[in-house]
Amino acid sequence: MRIIVMMVFKKQAFVLCHIRILVFVYLIKSGAESRLTESDLSANNCVEKFPVESGQKLLPPDSGALSALDFGDHILPLKPLLRRLLKTDNSIGISTMKSELFSTAALILVCFSACCYGIKLVLNPDIQVVGSRITCGILLCEEKLTQMNTPSSSIFNMTVFKNQPSCSKTPENECESRVLVASLNSKHGNISRIADATRAFGILGSGNASLRIEMFKPDDCRAGFTCEVQGLDSQGRSFLSTTTLLQQQGDNHMGYEILANSLRKCKDKVEGKIELALTGVRNQVHYLEKRMDSLENRLEDKIDAKLLAIKNQVQSLEKRIEDKIDEKMSAVKNDAQSLENRMEVKIDAKVSAFRKQVKSIENRIEDKIDAKLSAIKNQVKSLENRIENKLDAKLSAIKKDDTHDRKEAALEKLLLRMSKPMVANLKSFIDGIMQPSTCKRGMIRPSSSYPSPYPVIYPRDESGQGLPYFCDTFTDGGGWIVIQRRSTFNVDFYRDWATYREGFGTFGDEFWLGNERIHAFTNIGTWELRIDLKYKGKKAYALYSNFKVESEYNQYKLRIGTYSGNAGNSLYNHNGQKFSTHDRDNDAASKYNCAQLKMGGWWYGNCAWADLNSKRSKKTYTHSGIVWAAFAGSDTCSFSEMKMRRVA
Repeated sequence: MRIIVMMVFKKQAFVLCHIRILVFVYLIKSGAESRLTESDLSANNCVEKFPVESGQKLLPPDSGALSALDFGDHILPLKPLLRRLLKTDNSIGISTMKSELFSTAALILVCFSACCYGIKLVLNPDIQVVGSRITCGILLCEEKLTQMNTPSSSIFNMTVFKNQPSCSKTPENECESRVLVASLNSKHGNISRIADATRAFGILGSGNASLRIEMFKPDDCRAGFTCEVQGLDSQGRSFLSTTTLLQQQGDNHMGYEILANSLRKCKDKVEGKIELALTGVRNQVHYLEKRMDSLENRLEDKIDAKLLAIKNQVQSLEKRIEDKIDEKMSAVKNDAQSLENRMEVKIDAKVSAFRKQVKSIENRIEDKIDAKLSAIKNQVKSLENRIENKLDAKLSAIKKDDTHDRKEAALEKLLLRMSKPMVANLKSFIDGIMQPSTCKRGMIRPSSSYPSPYPVIYPRDESGQGLPYFCDTFTDGGGWIVIQRRSTFNVDFYRDWATYREGFGTFGDEFWLGNERIHAFTNIGTWELRIDLKYKGKKAYALYSNFKVESEYNQYKLRIGTYSGNAGNSLYNHNGQKFSTHDRDNDAASKYNCAQLKMGGWWYGNCAWADLNSKRSKKTYTHSGIVWAAFAGSDTCSFSEMKMRRVA
């Protein structure tokens, strides 16, 4: 157990053991330590060996005040500590003594704390407590279970008594009664109260207990006090520890003189030690500075050497990497050349096979055509024979008629009337054989000459699609129905809603197939859209899957899927837009009509990233004409062709 009792007085204080220890320190330095033994440092000798000035009274050895503090057990280890503090080597704690005042205060603290381990008595007449009343002293009783050599395991009671003489004093007997000042227990572990000119604060915890009593009466500050602590030790046994502090009136002037002289001597010696230590520190600092300079130079040399080695390694690594890259590039080029050669061989083989297949198909078609022509010739020959027979019969009858001349003229007219429909029927029959009736992938372009770049398809059995249309049989396997074509800017594309619905232009120049026909085609099956462009001699295309144009009820809304090609995805922003003309404003722009602004018809959003139907401005070509921003920027393309093909 360790109990600290601190008493602070405003005017007077009583010193038990601290002055003796300071004198002991002085005697050690004066050569007197050889005359002292460990028995001289016992608790009783601390009271009896050193003289007490007049007016001071210490407790007798058998009073129990010092024995309750286990003073004799704890002061023995302090002798080597005091010797180390006052020896003339450089081991003193220089880092904690940076000024004379701090060094003196540190020595006082060490002496006071070491000599009275278990009891701490501080005298400071200048301490004041904030408040309207002036205190004469502060009493603190504290028990801490964390200290070494503490037998207690728990505390359940702490009580402070004031000692009051209750009977007359005699040389043989001295008695006194005790008055309760403050108490802590397990039921009242916290107190804060004011009573009888004292103010008490206390707390009882699991590991410590503390009572602080502020006193306002000078008589209380001159009285004696006892602190009792009850608890259980580590083996579960009850214990009672008592600490008594006796304070009486007397002249403490001599005690202060001894303490002041001791402190002055200690201060002078400590200053000498500090100066010696500082000199040693300066020398060590100077030595360390030289060592640091030398170390810095060596480190710089090592760093330079390391950097040079790293630089050489990096250069070597770069050279090896470049060699490997060149080697890999050479291998890749060889592989690419080999692949190109193999592809050329395969392509040549495919082209040769395709040409043979085409030639075979052409031969079969020619055979069929020859057979048809032979049959037609036979039919014509038979028809001619029948006509000749009928004419012969008619001529025979005419010859018998008296009005021969008149009937001869009638015969010529009859022959003329019969020949015209016969020739027309024959021509139509031949055209039906030679001209395809549908546009599909893989079809062969007829070998006969046509004025247009593509054959014109005349549908026979497509419901609602009896009008002719262009069929691209060349591009990507053929089978493309051309829905828009511009190249000469001769046809005006600034048309109204009805005209765009029905279509306009000519197959030999520029045209728009018609929104209603485009919807009728794409409403059945799955289609893809291809847009071919030319700009400054360069060709490009854009291909979109899942192409569809909705009905007029939905304003011919545009639907497209994924993009591929090399022209750029300029139509992406127009997906889902309705068709607009100058008389049907369906665009997404809120402040203007894009069809009027661009002078065309298109699936405008906020005007156009792509617009193949606008009018080309004569003053400037910026964003006018055939617009495809991803390919030609703000300039106009020179050619455009929109075509669709059924894929399912």
